Amino acid sequence: TPTGPLLGEITTFPNAGLGFRGPMRRLLLQMWHLEPDPPRSAPAERPMIAVFTPGKVGGTAVTRAIRRAGLECFQFHTLSLGRLKDRLRESVEADRLPPIYISSAVALRPWLLGPDRSLRVITAVRDPVEQALSAFFENLYRRNDGVGAGSDPDDLLAAWIRSPGIWQGPNWVEEELRQYLGIDLLALPFDPDRRVAVYPDERLLVYRFDCDPMAKEAALREFAGR
Repeated sequence: TPTGPLLGEITTFPNAGLGFRGPMRRLLLQMWHLEPDPPRSAPAERPMIAVFTPGKVGGTAVTRAIRRAGLECFQFHTLSLGRLKDRLRESVEADRLPPIYISSAVALRPWLLGPDRSLRVITAVRDPVEQALSAFFENLYRRNDGVGAGSDPDDLLAAWIRSPGIWQGPNWVEEELRQYLGIDLLALPFDPDRRVAVYPDERLLVYRFDCDPMAKEAALREFAGR
């Protein structure tokens, strides 16, 4: 980040996140609650960009492309404190470090929700059924009910239908983007044929998962000032 490594204290422990037990497990949890100083505002020619999307919409690829261009970019899926804490606990219980998008959100959340943030936001939308299917199979390893990649197709289908993601996915725009960043995406005009749009007043770029790659690249260049 502009002020240094995120949660660098974790590296003071050998094999951080592996095989912690007892008091060390509790200490690790407390460390994730530390908050670094808010990052400095990025220079105008190097805007700070957040890829804030639901999962399985191509956000990781966009984040990597922006970073390869030499720009500061952070990726988040949620800014809900409750959901972030749940993912942190889950990672610690499994003796693994949380995904980087979780630790980034925990560290930068106070600044992202503050009144003085200077940030450009990229978000995306995808057919909700496609998105829910993709997320279900991506997260099979996290299940503890015996359902896995080798399960019978009927069992997989039943587990997918019971999965909360299929019902919660379409609400992400309201529960995350509008609630935490004040962006009313559904109120903005959007060309369904072009499938990507830049909104300068909102400092926002929106793309549809199935948009033309060349159109998305051009919009990203415009948005980032490149």
